[in-house]
Amino acid sequence: MILFILYFGFPYIGIEFTAVTAAIIGFSFNSAAYIAEINRAALSSVPSGQVEAAKSLGLSYWQTMRGVILPQSVRIAPCRH
Repeated sequence: MILFILYFGFPYIGIEFTAVTAAIIGFSFNSAAYIAEINRAALSSVPSGQVEAAKSLGLSYWQTMRGVILPQSVRIAPCRH
């Protein structure tokens, strides 16, 4: 559907893509949606006890993300190559 809209719909508003450009943009949007969902699931799978422990140590939000949550979620997410 994205490819159809990019290739046939956008010329109606004055933006034209070649077939290859429309395919690259469309597949990039599709892949980005899947990767975003994988990363969201990896972030939410970090146990809440880890976040609570970081808060009890007085870490800020960014320190918690950088030092506690992101290192664990990177190991969980399967699309890290």
